[in-house]
Amino acid sequence: MPPALARKYDPPRRSALVVLNVDPDGPSERGGLLLGDVIVDVDQRPVADVRDVLSLLGPDRVGSAVRLGVVRGGAPIAVSVTIAERPAR
Repeated sequence: MPPALARKYDPPRRSALVVLNVDPDGPSERGGLLLGDVIVDVDQRPVADVRDVLSLLGPDRVGSAVRLGVVRGGAPIAVSVTIAERPAR
């Protein structure tokens, strides 16, 4: 993350995740997550890679809402997403 943006968080964030895909009619889209959003935390827990996010979105949390700290257009916002079961692939 750019240093000026990282300092807006307490503690400052060093890394984040860029949203590259949002499943149509999936939980992320229903929650308002957009392509290009930058996820910096899940329920105020900093995330550095996809494993961090997946560990916080386990099957035991299906049906519960999580707060995603997101940077959109250079501004920090919060997005609430209700966790759903992942379809088998």
